[in-house]
Amino acid sequence: MIDKESTYALFEAWLEEVCASEKPGSDIVAYNFGLFEGENGYMAYLIGSTEYDEEDPDRACNEDFVPKRKYFSAPERQASFLSTAQAITVGFDDGDLVKVN
Repeated sequence: MIDKESTYALFEAWLEEVCASEKPGSDIVAYNFGLFEGENGYMAYLIGSTEYDEEDPDRACNEDFVPKRKYFSAPERQASFLSTAQAITVGFDDGDLVKVN
């Protein structure tokens, strides 16, 4: 079983590698971390956009910058209390929650 600290360390190492090895253009003004459930568990990804509009936050989802290591595959958490949850959500405190599981 991968523990919480190991998962954070893996995520941090992935993000540090992307930041050290990729050089987005100066026209990239917004970055989006996305989450989804893939065939082998949960994954995160990072993309950058040349556009951002406060009235249309989805504009940050344009794929104008796509790192070579775009994806981070989260280790399985079968023994975790999260595996038995009815729902897992993400979101800002002053916005809508999005169910990711």
